[in-house]
Amino acid sequence: MVYKFFGTIIVVFSTYMFGKSKADELKTRILYLENLLCCITQLESEIRFTQTPIKDALKTVYKGASYVNKEIIKYVLNEMEKKCDTPVSEIWKDAVISNSDIIFCEDKELYLLIGNSVGNSDLESQIKNINLISLKISEAIKKATYRYEKNYKLYKNFGLYTGLLISVILL
Repeated sequence: MVYKFFGTIIVVFSTYMFGKSKADELKTRILYLENLLCCITQLESEIRFTQTPIKDALKTVYKGASYVNKEIIKYVLNEMEKKCDTPVSEIWKDAVISNSDIIFCEDKELYLLIGNSVGNSDLESQIKNINLISLKISEAIKKATYRYEKNYKLYKNFGLYTGLLISVILL
């Protein structure tokens, strides 16, 4: 009887934690997107106001980036050192592909858009493209926030109730 009780507790706890971890992924995505928006805004400032070369601008943005964004920028900076002739867009695309395991699936397109617009054209075109990407990131943040508010409790409760159902079936 004691084993059944502890087994039930373990099942309920583990399914609840699984549901909670899925719910926390929603919040993590919002945080990464908000940091991406900050990085893009800082990159725009570096390009627009100080007219910093893209390599130096990325070094500045790297300092305030979150984990995912740091990994991509670090990859780009390392490859720019190795491949001086390769366009930034190709290096950025390679960075997104090589770090695709840490990027949320919904956000890969946003990351690829950034690479297509930075370092490939004149100053004004880059700024316009960065502003467009900022709007897209803001929309993604709104959608992710709506999804978080809608589904956070659902995921947690689904994990808990699934564990309770499994426990009742096993008893």
